[in-house]
Amino acid sequence: MKLPNFPVIRRKPYKDRWDKTHWAVILKHLSTLKSEKELEKFFEIFLPEGDRLKLIQRVVACKRLNEGYKHRDISTELGMSTQTISSVKKAAEESHYLPYNERFKEIIEKRREKTLRYLDKKAEKSVPKRYRRTKYGRISF
Repeated sequence: MKLPNFPVIRRKPYKDRWDKTHWAVILKHLSTLKSEKELEKFFEIFLPEGDRLKLIQRVVACKRLNEGYKHRDISTELGMSTQTISSVKKAAEESHYLPYNERFKEIIEKRREKTLRYLDKKAEKSVPKRYRRTKYGRISF
């Protein structure tokens, strides 16, 4: 099987997006494959069986969601968690897939930023007041 030529990336700015560059090369190579057997061979070589099954499950889940099936029905049929099905639905709506743990990291980061903003505001407001104890109680000034 003839494989595509991948560009060598040496400069730093391009190293940050090497995956997008190489993904584009792979997609271009897949579009040049002429027969179904060539495509099947390509996927057999580069995708382990577990990854192929996950890909199939996600595609079928997306199809079932478009047909109006409920998350629980899809979960029962395909043996997927409802979280994964929700991720697939969200990915289809947003045009990219993020696993649950990656989305969870974003949520935690947002909560952390919100908490830090709250604590900063609280620290600004809580200026220690001076007071004096008298026979009438504490007097602040």
